[in-house]
Amino acid sequence: MTEENIVSTNTTFDKYLDPSYADQIINLIKKAPSMKEVQQVIDKYYPTWIVKKIPKYSKDYELLNLTWRNMARQLRCKRQEILLVESIEFDEKHTVINILGEIFTKIGFSVRRIDEIIPCRVCGFGIPNRMLYNEMKKRRDDYETGKIKNATTFSNTCPDEWSDCCCSCK
Repeated sequence: MTEENIVSTNTTFDKYLDPSYADQIINLIKKAPSMKEVQQVIDKYYPTWIVKKIPKYSKDYELLNLTWRNMARQLRCKRQEILLVESIEFDEKHTVINILGEIFTKIGFSVRRIDEIIPCRVCGFGIPNRMLYNEMKKRRDDYETGKIKNATTFSNTCPDEWSDCCCSCK
């Protein structure tokens, strides 16, 4: 395979693999005195990683807001925004992206993949994509029918039908 073929077969996933100088990027991140400097590192090395910010999850998915609120309380930080990123990969080949995700999480962001959460077409609040919705609905239904026991309550975790719009915005 020629170098041209290798480059042309790269995927979005591949551009976030740790480069040979990953340790230097990690040091820049760790030594950054503020989030402004962390953002500068992202802008320089991973300019397309952060795709969008959304203020919060739709009230239709209150379990997502509750989970995020509890996480922020445990981390002793204020909830920020939902940070939609191009890629999250939990392996040893993506340590820089993992560290960035951890930093944003520790200061109150909910870091999610861009394809998992969409903004409501009216108010802009976060709505799970169909696949995530279907999983949430299945868990809710399993909880309500007794298939899941001793779990965080799944009742009222999602609307009966998926939509790209909040129930209150329809």
